[in-house]
Amino acid sequence: MNSNLQILDLNSSAGQQAILGGRPTVNKRTGEVTITSSRGLRVNSALRSTEWAELDSQIIAAAVPPLRLTNLLVSRGLTRRLGSLGTIIAQYNQIGEMTAASATIRGHASVEKDLADFTIAGVPVPVVAKEFELDERLLQSSRMLGDGLDVANAAAAARVVAEKIEDMLILGDTSINILGQTIYGLTTHPNRNTGTATSFGGGDWATDGNATKTIAGMIGAAQADGYYGPYGVFVSGTQFNEAAFIYTTDGSGDTPRDRILRMQGVVAYEQIPQLADGTVLLVQLTADVVQIAYVPGYFPSTTREWVSGDRMLNSFKVMAVTTPIVKGSAGARSGVVHATGA
Repeated sequence: MNSNLQILDLNSSAGQQAILGGRPTVNKRTGEVTITSSRGLRVNSALRSTEWAELDSQIIAAAVPPLRLTNLLVSRGLTRRLGSLGTIIAQYNQIGEMTAASATIRGHASVEKDLADFTIAGVPVPVVAKEFELDERLLQSSRMLGDGLDVANAAAAARVVAEKIEDMLILGDTSINILGQTIYGLTTHPNRNTGTATSFGGGDWATDGNATKTIAGMIGAAQADGYYGPYGVFVSGTQFNEAAFIYTTDGSGDTPRDRILRMQGVVAYEQIPQLADGTVLLVQLTADVVQIAYVPGYFPSTTREWVSGDRMLNSFKVMAVTTPIVKGSAGARSGVVHATGA
């Protein structure tokens, strides 16, 4: 093996979290990068190692902010690794309940036998992608002039890919349907508990006290379905501001957000820009309620590269292979509570 070749350094500050398609390798002497084509051939990349690092850093910077809720779930370990790029549907079991156990003194007496019912459910696993291009003449011109690489298109592509991933977690995507199985989000799953802020015991959060009353009622709804926390509370921008920046009138110095975070079982309170005004979500943060399924090497994203036949246009694709799995248990119970009108 050529001693001048090494695996492209993704442990640098620029590329630590990036996953580049085709396992790029960089020539330490020349700075040239090679990638593996779809047929297993090693070909030269259009970009040098420093340009890949610059591209990576902008992709990471653009992708992270839209993934607020997704990143929170990932940070709590609510992920599921899928087998390969060939996994089209992520399956999971909806488990029912057994009948009650028997209590006897002797213990050896025959007791009622039972088996838990379960249903296999599935969620399609889409490829989320956006392409961008770098003109070869402009690329060469930037090198001659010593200008930095124009990465605006790369950042824009990464941002819309991340936005789509977050949108699927919140809203789902019913346009994707495989044998009747589709992608449900936290605000669209048919088993979620729904109601208005008023029906949960609160009301418009502009009124002092209504925020905490709403969340207390939503926790009660989750507990009625057998979900006892830990909970994350996710709200739209207006409700976040009403709860975070308006102090209660009792002189305690508390905001409603302070009191929500002191409620038993609540471990997170976040603003989610994609939520419609007046929306509040209470989600049990456990794997039996929600997970992010992903194919290793394709999440949070990977960047693929190819060149036109005349080598005058370099094309790139930012892509991810992932899906949210929002679950309901047998009996149509759910650890997701969805309120509107707050």
